[in-house]
Amino acid sequence: MFRFSPKQPGEIQAYTSRFNREIGVGEWIVSASFTVAVLKGVESPVTLVTSGAPVITSPDAAGNHDVSQNFSGGLAGIAYAETCAAVTSLGRVIYDTCEIDVLNPS
Repeated sequence: MFRFSPKQPGEIQAYTSRFNREIGVGEWIVSASFTVAVLKGVESPVTLVTSGAPVITSPDAAGNHDVSQNFSGGLAGIAYAETCAAVTSLGRVIYDTCEIDVLNPS
């Protein structure tokens, strides 16, 4: 699992999932959604949340197939698993899960 750069609890941070290896020739991403779960630590309910709608660039000028999402909140010291579910133009659903660590404010 890829680990994104950590964030502070009070900041809104954008993270991007890239699906270049999963996308076939002539295929692109048509929609996407994100879910968040606690990976390390204890927290209920989960306070790391999406902020706004996902931004899909598929393909962009360089041929990349990306989905970006802003995340806000989170509890210091907790690691979260962020999963992006992307639906392709062929109706396939592909997933990317990454870790987001929330740091103690400094």
